[in-house]
Amino acid sequence: MTDEQLAARGAFNDLYLRWRAPVYQFLRRRTDDASLADDLFQATWLKAFRGLEAFRGESSFKTWLFTIAHRCVVDQGRAKAPFEPLPDVPAPAAEDRTEQVEAVKRALAGMSEAHRSLFLLVRFSGMRIAEAGAVVGLTAGSAKVTLLRVQRRLGEILGRVNA
Repeated sequence: MTDEQLAARGAFNDLYLRWRAPVYQFLRRRTDDASLADDLFQATWLKAFRGLEAFRGESSFKTWLFTIAHRCVVDQGRAKAPFEPLPDVPAPAAEDRTEQVEAVKRALAGMSEAHRSLFLLVRFSGMRIAEAGAVVGLTAGSAKVTLLRVQRRLGEILGRVNA
């Protein structure tokens, strides 16, 4: 069954089992703090449970659920900069890698909540750009431009660190 069919039937447990790992991974990357991610995970699922009857299928269930998770992070207001190594960057020496990690953390910390979430949803949660844009309140076109800018900025920072 699709997510939307499960939601229409009120099959919350099935939806939870299907989406718990991706939602937790997103929250963990957004916060870089396991305890905070746990709290936000619970808040996300509580809001999803309470709002499941109101889900109308105007967006995909996935988009709806990750919008709740993103809003929980934004509402928390104290999320730390996320970091996950970029898979297409060659593995540098250990001391260079530490410098890269810190540079990327600083770069992401200087971005808005929406830009960080957009990057993480597309890069690590496998969302299409338009879906991730909907989660953070951007049109598909704006999301494409924003993601390009975020990736370009990170590339510039990694280029300076590697130079």
